[in-house]
Amino acid sequence: MRRRDLVVALSLASLSIALGVVFSLGGLGFIPARDLRDLSKSILGNTFNPWNPNLTVYSLNAVAAAMWDYRALDTVLETAVLFAAVSGTATLFRRVREPLALSSGDFQKWLELPLG
Repeated sequence: MRRRDLVVALSLASLSIALGVVFSLGGLGFIPARDLRDLSKSILGNTFNPWNPNLTVYSLNAVAAAMWDYRALDTVLETAVLFAAVSGTATLFRRVREPLALSSGDFQKWLELPLG
């Protein structure tokens, strides 16, 4: 067994043991997400709020409200990026033609062909 193979095997074994210890002890511990609490209060407060029509989405389902309202702009921008990529690719390849099948006598004609 080569030295490199031994180092790789020992590294993978130590990584497996370390992950096993971390997960058996309950993970990395409780990490409170304080920023997400304010965001979730805002989303739940604005999901169905008929008293403030500027902030409500009039949806009884908070998950659907978040998907359709808060993620709609992301979906529109992803579609715009996809459209720009397809348009750019089509623009780059619009002048690509099949190569000419030339014989040895047609070389002079090929040199005289206009480009473009």
